[in-house]
Amino acid sequence: MHTPGITFKELLADNEANAVKWQTWFEARPQALEVLCDVAGSKTVGELVHHIVAVQLRHSQRLLGEPVHGYDNDPVTAPEVLFSLADEGRRNLRRFIERTSESHAGEVIHFTTRSGRQFSVSRRKLFVHIMIHGIRHWAQISTLLRQGGFHPGWGSDFLDSTAMV
Repeated sequence: MHTPGITFKELLADNEANAVKWQTWFEARPQALEVLCDVAGSKTVGELVHHIVAVQLRHSQRLLGEPVHGYDNDPVTAPEVLFSLADEGRRNLRRFIERTSESHAGEVIHFTTRSGRQFSVSRRKLFVHIMIHGIRHWAQISTLLRQGGFHPGWGSDFLDSTAMV
């Protein structure tokens, strides 16, 4: 018997659709990246967007066993640069989904984050973390933007997603 659940492919489809909406929105309103923020050590929404996309990129590289992106020298004021990092991370995640097996996804990997925290987690857990991490922070960004007078103008619930029926 197969247990129902959401697939990596469906989670990534939702992530990709959200990224496209946000990229288009920020390209039309780059000043919104300057809204003040106090989340995850970020001083502006642009820094928090950078945090989201850099974490996605770095963890996607870990999933693939590749060298990890440097992070510190990325410009965080240009939507096209921020979202090019997001594109690279999503390409990596698509490659991971295409190449991984059930047993490979279950393998435990070990890494240390920029803050010095050490983790030993399965690739499956790291993939899910990447998705949830982004969802949580995009929700925070939505709130900060509304409080700053910017209104994204779309539903952000998973029910609004085209990732699955």
